[in-house]
Amino acid sequence: MNGTSNGNFHHSSHRHEENILRDASHGTLVNREQQLREEIAKLRREEQALRERDLSIKQDIVAVREKMMMTSDRRS
Repeated sequence: MNGTSNGNFHHSSHRHEENILRDASHGTLVNREQQLREEIAKLRREEQALRERDLSIKQDIVAVREKMMMTSDRRS
């Protein structure tokens, strides 16, 4: 009976270790998923900021071209 009891303990202990590893692995995945979500949100904010900067630069280019054309027209 002692041998069986010991075997059950070993089997139960092994199952417990598997559960701990699975829980730790799940926790790691959940943590990584959260990190990735935060990174995606950060990249989307950066992308939006870059789009706004791009638009501003394009508007500046148009304004400079218009000034150059007005200056050119005055000389003619």
